[in-house]
Amino acid sequence: VPDTVSPAITLFTVNLNTSTITLSFSETVNISKLQPTQITLLPSAGAGSNTFQLTGGSFVGGLAEAVTITLTAIDANVIKRNTALLKDLSTSFIAFTSTLIVDVYDNPVSAVAGAQAIAATAFTGDYISPQLLSFSID
Repeated sequence: VPDTVSPAITLFTVNLNTSTITLSFSETVNISKLQPTQITLLPSAGAGSNTFQLTGGSFVGGLAEAVTITLTAIDANVIKRNTALLKDLSTSFIAFTSTLIVDVYDNPVSAVAGAQAIAATAFTGDYISPQLLSFSID
């Protein structure tokens, strides 16, 4: 009997120190088919403003029940500058389309719209101080 059950996200965590988000799934998924651009981050379920759709991200492919996505530098900086989004556990929500990822039988993940956005279960803020990398004198 072929598997026709779509995977679902069971846990979502944020770590702004490492500029990563981790997604855990209800079953093994094909991480090589992950499309981070299908993720929208929200400050609350149903939020209409201060949302952000990822423009990319890096990850290690394969088959697994969890994936850690490293945000692009541009996405990480936009998110960190947004004073309403991903500031703490209460402002960290995720929504995504069904084209985000598939399981090993190519069943798409169950989409979650903004009104039903999933709350993060863990949050680490950005506590790393900036460092001066270079300067020049004119």
